[in-house]
Amino acid sequence: MVKRKRQCSRQKDEPLLIYNIDTYVEPGQLKPELIRGAGFIPCFTAEGTHWSFVKLGDDGKAIEVREKDRISNHCSIGAYYFQSASLYSDLYKNFYGNDSGRLEQYIAPIYNR
Repeated sequence: MVKRKRQCSRQKDEPLLIYNIDTYVEPGQLKPELIRGAGFIPCFTAEGTHWSFVKLGDDGKAIEVREKDRISNHCSIGAYYFQSASLYSDLYKNFYGNDSGRLEQYIAPIYNR
């Protein structure tokens, strides 16, 4: 049992990448060496309002993320990186709390925390 606890705590400290698989990415385009910071959202430019959108500051870093609300031309490819699984867990709980009544819980707006 102690061994299992250590394994779980180690996993909480490991990076987490969630990919929604509804956007095609050419093989080799999403490279681990591109990842920077505690959170990373690779983007592309596209028409429409059915994406997650990322608004950038002057420094090129995300300052706002919205689901299906076109706040910029930067659309998420559906890949969401967090420096650790525990960071994602904490942000998720902070953003959604005990709101189990939502039909959909998007990852993109969690970055606003």
